[in-house]
Amino acid sequence: MTIAGHRLGRRRLASLVVASVLLATAALPVSASPTCPAQDDPLDGVTFGLTGLDPGVLTTTSSLFIEASVTNNGLTSVADLVVSVSLTTDPLEDRALLDPWEKGDLDRSSREVARRPVTTHSEVAALASETVFLAVPPSVLAFPPDTSGVYGLTVALEGPEGPIKTARTFVTWLDSEPTAIPLAVIVLASGSVERVDTLLDTVDRQEISFAVDPMMLSPTAIARLASLDTYLLPAYNVDLASLARAGSSGILDRALTEARLAAPPSLAFAPWLGVASNVDQAVLALASDRHVGAILSMPVFSTEALPLGGYDGQTPPGSAMVNGDASSTPILVPDTRLSSALIAGPSGNVTTPARVTAETALLSQENTAGNPVLVVLGPSWSIESDHRSAALSALVDSPWVRLTPIATVLDYTPPASVDLPSSTPSETDIPLSSLTSAGSSLRGLDALAMTVSDPSALSDPVIASLLSALSFDHRTDPLRRGTDIESALATIDGLRSSVSLPGSSTLNLISKSGNIPVTVTNDLSVDVTVTIVLESSSPILVVEGHPEVTLTAGSSEQVLIPVTAVSSGNVTARVSLTNAEGTRLTPVTEFSLRIRAQWGDAFTAVMIGLGLLLLLAGTLRTIRRGKSDTRQGPSPYPDEDA
Repeated sequence: MTIAGHRLGRRRLASLVVASVLLATAALPVSASPTCPAQDDPLDGVTFGLTGLDPGVLTTTSSLFIEASVTNNGLTSVADLVVSVSLTTDPLEDRALLDPWEKGDLDRSSREVARRPVTTHSEVAALASETVFLAVPPSVLAFPPDTSGVYGLTVALEGPEGPIKTARTFVTWLDSEPTAIPLAVIVLASGSVERVDTLLDTVDRQEISFAVDPMMLSPTAIARLASLDTYLLPAYNVDLASLARAGSSGILDRALTEARLAAPPSLAFAPWLGVASNVDQAVLALASDRHVGAILSMPVFSTEALPLGGYDGQTPPGSAMVNGDASSTPILVPDTRLSSALIAGPSGNVTTPARVTAETALLSQENTAGNPVLVVLGPSWSIESDHRSAALSALVDSPWVRLTPIATVLDYTPPASVDLPSSTPSETDIPLSSLTSAGSSLRGLDALAMTVSDPSALSDPVIASLLSALSFDHRTDPLRRGTDIESALATIDGLRSSVSLPGSSTLNLISKSGNIPVTVTNDLSVDVTVTIVLESSSPILVVEGHPEVTLTAGSSEQVLIPVTAVSSGNVTARVSLTNAEGTRLTPVTEFSLRIRAQWGDAFTAVMIGLGLLLLLAGTLRTIRRGKSDTRQGPSPYPDEDA
């Protein structure tokens, strides 16, 4: 499978053939006229759009084919509508002029090359649509021979009183040998399993590299990756710049560990790629310490671009890589204009391929040294599964583009260097408080997971939710990102609080040894094994052991902790739960313990004394009773006569 470029449908092609027969009437002789600026629509309910443009590059034998759509949403018919086509008299000199031309902010002398009525019956009926086809032959295009250039194209819908709607784009003329551009393309395959599947199904050129989040790989995607040039992203493509400036190295370590564990064999030894919106020394140090293969600079806003200077925030032609300070870690710098052009508009927008072709043509003229250029298709680039990217096809099929792998860029000697600032906080960074809470929650969850028989089943889903909320992909939507982070933290806090101890209380110990009762509750849906740790604030109370207990799901149990009292007094005791490695699971609960060890001795002595007294009294009574019986005289014998 290859990338299928934008092609007109069979119906459109058939119409274009008919249109080319009508060139004599559809195309007017060349005449100079000023380009009409876009105006508000004077005809309510009429919409207009450019729906077809072919080919992407014009040569001496090429005709220009255009398709436009006119829709009358009103309740009355509209008459005398015409579609006209104009080209700038001279080519546009550099890429900085492309944006203003498309937006209608640049006026250039133009010449009309075609004109045609919208309908043959002069009216567009109410609630109806019409498609207009125009074909402009090479003789009417009349570009200068032995030259190349990018010309502004205007397709206008005109009424009796002048232009109603205009669409602006570009055509590229090639009649000279272009300068080849070594161009590397890297696709950030992250966000969702469905998106990654679609990207791998759509883009299967082996020269195109992929930076892959292994957490988003389906079995089908894994099979496709085996033949592609791939790099590893940390799990969920966590926001490297935010983590670096907050000092949250533990979260990055966790994301890298999760990525390596989830990576298929084809990615097992792939270098990892760090994606940062604004690269500074903090980002460079954090990534370099973890042996990053390269750092990709992807500014979300222009204020976050590397301070290259002198190029209006753009990379100098061919500077696909720079060095930061004395570090040997390469920083990849994409061409932001070309990368943005590739993801502009919906997948079916016919002007996007024309813009991409124009960008590369002008870049070829600027990049006379033939330095490598990098294009990045980031998280915002997505296409429907039943479409192909016409813009990407226009890029890779341009005659002056020579696709090259990222390895070629990494082996290239950078033509530019940059002095990185120590730290460049951005308003799009994840707040420090959120990252601090996230790091603490992850550590606490890991400790809790060690108490259950299947740690992954307990922790993996919530860890995925948290790392996903910390993704670089959400940098453009801080509000949603904050909500997702809060939700993930609340879920983790709920799990951690499910294994708990009772609140503070006051207990009495009236003997030198005894047991302290502690109630442990497990509200989780799985069994847990925990250790109860009791600590005394005074040497007068000695804790004899830390019992381990296994609690079934949804149960509570009272555990007795043996203690010995050295003397009497009041003691503050602290109790907490830990896992087998001694990591604390719960906050420390303090309770007061009143030790009255002598009371137990005194009570025992009193009880013994009372027992002895009772025994003595009983004995005396028995003796007295015995003596009384011996003083009685002998009973008289009964009278024999009785």
